Amino acid sequence: IDNMLTDVIVGGAHRLGFRFVIKRELQILPTIDIGGRWVPTLFVRRASGDTAAELERMRALTVNLPADEGLLIYPEGTRWTTEKLARAKEIIAQRQPEIAPLADRLRYVLPPRLGGTLALLEFSRGADVVIFGHVGLDGFEYISDIWSGGLVGTTVRLKFWRFAASDVPSDRDELIAWLYERWQELDEWISEMRSAGAVAPGAKAAA
Repeated sequence: IDNMLTDVIVGGAHRLGFRFVIKRELQILPTIDIGGRWVPTLFVRRASGDTAAELERMRALTVNLPADEGLLIYPEGTRWTTEKLARAKEIIAQRQPEIAPLADRLRYVLPPRLGGTLALLEFSRGADVVIFGHVGLDGFEYISDIWSGGLVGTTVRLKFWRFAASDVPSDRDELIAWLYERWQELDEWISEMRSAGAVAPGAKAAA
């Protein structure tokens, strides 16, 4: 459901098409598997061992991108849990200590995976960037959670932040800092939703 929200909410309202970068595991869902054959979609195999090839396929998605289409990527790579957040911070501290202080500030979102996200931003110079956050689809781990009626009466809150292409840094280090600033804003918004009682304790968030 959360993977389709942007297409439904933004694409439908503004008549925009999307090209997707999405994890390969989601091909197990027929709607995403079949839909990915109708629109340009890169099903990413995480830890594939061939990063260069994956990035080249990602770059191909940016070629001849018309004004009425956008590129959609899920920088966190998976859904948030306290355990996943702790593990992500641990890995960053080991492998990218220079950005560990930025990751340490996050509480309710996972740090963005920089490889594909930065590549897509760099490949798409000249395009505006929109960050999309949502809360409310929390605690649904299995299909049975939804089939049993768990979504009935649920309120999903959405927020979009749009940034002009001219405001997106071109220097890589500055771009990393900029992206983490956006994630901090997202994290703080989720914190506000939790404080206002809009999110149940232990809720998850995706961006």
